[in-house]
Amino acid sequence: MLEANNSASGSSETTATTSSGGSSGNSSAQGEALYAEQCASCHGSDPANGRRKISRGTSASVTTRKHSFVDKSDAQAIAIYLNEVL
Repeated sequence: MLEANNSASGSSETTATTSSGGSSGNSSAQGEALYAEQCASCHGSDPANGRRKISRGTSASVTTRKHSFVDKSDAQAIAIYLNEVL
């Protein structure tokens, strides 16, 4: 489950919630940084208009299956980011 949290400064952060109700700690900002570090060299800096297509709704499991160098928690943060920008 994804939840949007608004901070006192008015910024919004999305976190993944585990099935037990706890937060996984993955945010869109973390995903954006991880995308820049681990994905942009092949897919381009803008996921919506990159050199290699990224499908809307890309999940963490698809990411780790196709890119074995990305661990599951990083892939989840990247998926949260991608689902916001695609």
